[in-house]
Amino acid sequence: MKKSLNYKYFFAAAIFILVFLVSGIFGAMSFVVASQTSQFNQTINSGVLAADIKNASEVTVASPNVYFAPTTFNFSCTQTATTTFASSTERLYVENPGADNNGWVLSLGAATTTRWHNGTSSQQYDWNDAGGAGCTDSDGDGYGGQMYIDPSTATLATATAFSTLTGLSKGSAVGFATSGSATLISGAASSDDMGKWYFTGFGVSQKIPASQANDIYTHSLTITLVGN
Repeated sequence: MKKSLNYKYFFAAAIFILVFLVSGIFGAMSFVVASQTSQFNQTINSGVLAADIKNASEVTVASPNVYFAPTTFNFSCTQTATTTFASSTERLYVENPGADNNGWVLSLGAATTTRWHNGTSSQQYDWNDAGGAGCTDSDGDGYGGQMYIDPSTATLATATAFSTLTGLSKGSAVGFATSGSATLISGAASSDDMGKWYFTGFGVSQKIPASQANDIYTHSLTITLVGN
């Protein structure tokens, strides 16, 4: 019986000590947790309204070229060379990354004093003289010749999944004249404020004056994009 009492006493004492230790540990570990939320901020600014000539991978073409088919010397003004501006490998891109909310105008042109030339001043002809439908000189520079652009033949496409063709329209077919500029595509105020598009297949023709000397001629035109 004495051994049993000692055992019970030892067991009760062990439980007491255990409870004391546990309560002491948890009492020592008690602490207050405070939390605060930080607000992170990010600003995304609008980009720049831009036009460029790029390939199908959207890499800028360093030296874009447009080639007319060769013609043959002719004593009469009966020749009209034709070609296409903006091909599948040299696409005309327009990007509006939130830069303009009121629309834009894409045009093609050059200074009125420039002409087709053979690298020197010895052989030239005009690209924007409407005299005689491009056959005669009407602007007093001594050269005939007129280029025509037809945007109605162009194909318009979106370059991003979220862009649409809403508000986009083609310019009218026109012969370059004293203004030296022609509208290719217009984006109305209803067009995407954040959109990217590409255009191909503008029809181009050039009236060649009579007796134009056989040679290799070049002429540069510039694309211009202006926000409304």
